[in-house]
Order: sequence, then C-alpha cells, then structure tokens
Amino acid sequence: MRYEHLTGKAPHHGNRRERGVLFTSTSPYFEMDIYRVVFALLILAYACYSDIRKRSVSNIMWLIMVGVSIAFAVYFTVVQSMSFLIPLILSITITGAVSYIFFRLGLFGAADAKALICIAVLFTTQPRFIILSHQFPLFDTSVPVVFPFALIVLLNASVLALAVPVSLFFRNLHSLGLKEFMRNTTLCIVAYRANIDGLRSDRFARLTHTYEEIDGQLTRRYSLGGIPLNSDTVQRLKAYHREEKVAAEVWVTPELPFILFIALGFLVCCLLGV
Repeated sequence: MRYEHLTGKAPHHGNRRERGVLFTSTSPYFEMDIYRVVFALLILAYACYSDIRKRSVSNIMWLIMVGVSIAFAVYFTVVQSMSFLIPLILSITITGAVSYIFFRLGLFGAADAKALICIAVLFTTQPRFIILSHQFPLFDTSVPVVFPFALIVLLNASVLALAVPVSLFFRNLHSLGLKEFMRNTTLCIVAYRANIDGLRSDRFARLTHTYEEIDGQLTRRYSLGGIPLNSDTVQRLKAYHREEKVAAEVWVTPELPFILFIALGFLVCCLLGV
C-alpha cells in the first residue's frame, strides 16, 4: 500500500531530506516499519555471528526479539484493531506450524525455527519504508494473508541456500572429471571429496557416510543427516586409512548455518519485496 493511496497525496521526499530525515515510512499505519526492520536485522546479524562462532544462539536474543515484537503488535492492534489482529494470528499460527514441522524433520535447527516465529510476530505483512527518497521494497508485490511474510523469508532463504549445491556441482565437476562425476552424481551436489590426512575437527562439515566395523569387515553406509566431523571421527578414519580399510579420500558435506540464509532472505524481502 503506497503513501498516496492512504493519504490522497504523494509524499514530499524533497522536504523530508531538507529536514535531515533519511528514513521514513510510506504510511501512518507503517510509520514504525524502518525501526522494526533495523531491529530485526540487528538481532539476525548477531544470531549469525553467534551461530558461526559457537554453533548456538542464546535464547535471550529470541526473548528480546519476541518481547519487542509483542510491544509492536499491541501498538498496531490498538491502531488497526481486527484488520491487524487477524493477519497476526494467521502469521503466527501458519509460520509456527511450518517451522515446527521443518524442525522435527531435521530440515533446520531450533534457532532457525525461533527466528522465523519471531519474524512472524514482528511482521504480519511486507514492511514498506523510504530511505533517501527511495521507496522499498522496489517491487510492489501482493501475497494472500494466508501466506505470511515470514514464509516468504523462508522461501527466499531456501532459494539462496541453493548456492551451496550449485557450487558443489561445479567444484566436483572440475576436480573429479566427467567419468568420476557421473558415477557419483547424487553425492556431487551435496558433498565433496576430502583427503583423510588433511581432515580436522570442523563445526561446519559433516561426514557423508558412516563407517562401521563388523567381524573385521568395514562397511560404509550413506547417512541422511551426516556424521559430525569431530576429533574422534577424524582419528578413527585416519586409523582405518592406515590399516588400508578406506581410501585416501572420503565424502564430506558442508554445513553452513541456515540462519545466514534466513538473514539474507529477510534482507532481500525488505529491499526487493520478493
């Protein structure tokens, strides 16, 4: 919804800039959009930093985010009444259900689910604002109320995450050669080969196969979720290699925190509207 549609007149961008105002909203109903966007970006940026550094995000961050989100929700409910409350309920319910299902299926972690739920409380619809006389999002797209903004963020995050298998595809095609690549086509989009002697404990990678020794015979099986590449796993693989029970290279799957893609997906939604 554009400013002129709500007020009957176009915004005076030039006057706003002369008064030194760099950020503003496109309507009285969304006058706090820029503050909500900046706040969400700060929380998501810290969550990315924490997940990369410690592989965990403190619940305090999500409590702060949901607390501020509730404050905004109360304000908008008072201002807009049922026209805001119904989309809010739908946003929380639908996003919460999808996040829980994805979490239970192991498609992403608890921090990712909490981030999406917090976004669902903070934003029921697409935020709209002006920065330096430029209106955002750049593309004015409309989606049904039953498809919450948080799910658009999830959709964008999933699309951005496709950069990982695409990069693995070309990396393996270049390093393995066409013949070897064709023999391992499925693995080539989810993993790469790594030399056992060069392996080390890595929080951002998982072993693609499990290795189990039964009656002196070592069996290898594909693991859907992957095996943590910790020091014990690395030492065991090196021992198997010294005993010539495994080849010099094993398949390893990179594991970037999905919260990175959620943060990027949120930024894309705010700036582009898609």
